[in-house]
Amino acid sequence: AGVANVKLDMAPGTKYIHCEKSIAADPIGDLFGRVEKQATAQLHKAPKDAKLPTGPGGKEQVDPRWVKDNIPFCGESYLAHV
Repeated sequence: AGVANVKLDMAPGTKYIHCEKSIAADPIGDLFGRVEKQATAQLHKAPKDAKLPTGPGGKEQVDPRWVKDNIPFCGESYLAHV
């Protein structure tokens, strides 16, 4: 199985395609587990100037543009194959 993401309107020289593949016994769980792990790790590394005022429920928020520019699989177009 595999999943890919394409980010639109990115600056020249910026990575805009991300792809993950899996041959695990549970490929969908494996893929989305890895994607979530990468995203969570990057979100925790967000610089102070990318953080926004606390949102509903006291959850920390990060600027959506920073997320798109810096976190894999946070783009507009997705493709998956099972």
